[in-house]
Amino acid sequence: MTFPKTFKIPLALFLVAYFIYLVAAKAPAAWAVWMATQAVPGLWMSASQGSVWQGSASAAQIQVADQAPLPLGKVKWRLSPWSLLTLKPCLDLSTNLPRQSISAVICRGMGGESKISDLSLDAPVAMIRDYLPIQMDGDISIQIAEARIGANGEINSLDARYSWQRGRAYFEGNWFVLGSFGGTVKENGSGGALGELFDLAGPYKVRLNGQLQDYKQGWVFDGVVTPRENASELIVEGLKILGEDLGDGGYRVQWP
Repeated sequence: MTFPKTFKIPLALFLVAYFIYLVAAKAPAAWAVWMATQAVPGLWMSASQGSVWQGSASAAQIQVADQAPLPLGKVKWRLSPWSLLTLKPCLDLSTNLPRQSISAVICRGMGGESKISDLSLDAPVAMIRDYLPIQMDGDISIQIAEARIGANGEINSLDARYSWQRGRAYFEGNWFVLGSFGGTVKENGSGGALGELFDLAGPYKVRLNGQLQDYKQGWVFDGVVTPRENASELIVEGLKILGEDLGDGGYRVQWP
């Protein structure tokens, strides 16, 4: 039996896809765990079950630089079958803990580049307390439309937005209301990232620009904070000491 030429290519693609499906259908869940941990440096998952197509891990955490690992809770995944044809396997991941949810699509290319897209994170600030210089409170939300991370950790592209709602800080035995903030992050063209932070509501007008040359070195921020009428007197005094008085009610600050 012979097939017209117009059907040979689609038939060949179908046979390849079917072969991949037969192989992957019997692949253990550990394969999906391996793909996820290769795509996201510092990610750790344990007690996996299911298959590479669909499964879960009872516990997961991620460690950034030398900080304490962040707990992610139980992870569930689905493998996109079409992504196998492009040799860039993609996993649709989701994790849940009380008041904390994360979902994202992560892909791993043959050249070592990782792609993260459609990421959505909602969690209390307590999730990142070990990364903060003082105790803080509130809720954070992060959305990453797309991020491409090179094999050596360089940021090739990034389109992200974030917010911090009902922010408070604990200092000298008291909680101080800071307000709500938002910002964006993008690549800087040389493997790092550029970000901005601005106020949404609260007692301080904030305009900060940030730069990340290397994730191991951390962020550097520079900008202007302008206290409003309902600002804390203690924080205003701190701005006078640590910041540069611009003469218009604002203070130029740098951190760290």
